[in-house]
Amino acid sequence: MRDRACTMVVAAFCVICVAPVTYWASDREPPFVRGTGYIIPQAVSPEGEFEVHWEGKRVKDCGGVVHRFIRDSKGDLWALPSSTVRYSKITENGVPLNSAKIPRGIACGPAEYVADALHVCNITHRIWPIRVNTPTIKFTIACGE
Repeated sequence: MRDRACTMVVAAFCVICVAPVTYWASDREPPFVRGTGYIIPQAVSPEGEFEVHWEGKRVKDCGGVVHRFIRDSKGDLWALPSSTVRYSKITENGVPLNSAKIPRGIACGPAEYVADALHVCNITHRIWPIRVNTPTIKFTIACGE
């Protein structure tokens, strides 16, 4: 009788604790499938503001943090302030991220916007977030115009 009670406790533990954690840990699908991205305006002056818009499809609604960078014409990587994103705010025009400012001293010419998004959709993602490297967006840093 005692063995049966012990077995029931272990089984209950597995059902109540292990099964949900296993399910959450296996959930690695990104909340947003990105398509084409574009920057408005396409040519931005140093210290000028721009917005990044993504076309795509929302799969689920969970938040995240996007670490954003610009690679200038010299190949230098410039960090921009991180942006918090929530995919419930998707419109027909895509997902606008917070605007950012081009850093002072950045090289003029062709540039690329690159980003790394970390999503937290459940408890296990606080330890092991869903990481998505977004597609690169090309634009121009226009000096003296």
